[in-house]
Amino acid sequence: MDLNDFYMLFHDVGCASPRTFARRLILSEATISECPQIKGVLKEKIRRALKDGITYACASCTYGSTSVIIRPCKAEGKATGEMRFSNKNKRFPLFDAGALFEIALKEDALKNISYSEELGFISARMGEKNIFVFENGLIRVKQAEDKKDVEKTIEYVRALIKKAEICGVCGGTLDECRTMYCGQSS
Repeated sequence: MDLNDFYMLFHDVGCASPRTFARRLILSEATISECPQIKGVLKEKIRRALKDGITYACASCTYGSTSVIIRPCKAEGKATGEMRFSNKNKRFPLFDAGALFEIALKEDALKNISYSEELGFISARMGEKNIFVFENGLIRVKQAEDKKDVEKTIEYVRALIKKAEICGVCGGTLDECRTMYCGQSS
């Protein structure tokens, strides 16, 4: 089963941090019985998925690039840019998109924030700019003023992503990490 499909099994589960719990199950750091809301057919689906294996196709792992690509935007006089950074964590996506969404909602600078759990990406507006952040490590900024504005926006987004990075050891985000590896990664 694909990792995003596995996450979707936990969509309506009432346990704390369902995506982190899902990753902890994959790492054998938790058991299904730790979340009493998982019962019946759902419990069997999760057991079967864990037995068959969870896959994650890490599109960004092959790039290894951290350079920013800037191009003219369709809006006259504006710039668009993107950055794809490598994922050192081969077991999971670079960050937890659900956690990043929650972090982004608390940011005054971001407006019209939306999140597609199924597709693993977040979109937001920052002034006139459109920002797209994909779980595979791609950040895209559209309608920026110029190259510096693109770079500044990407750095802002990277700082938010840092808070939602996933530890390859415990499966938690920076805030949830029990091993301190999340806080030491860069």
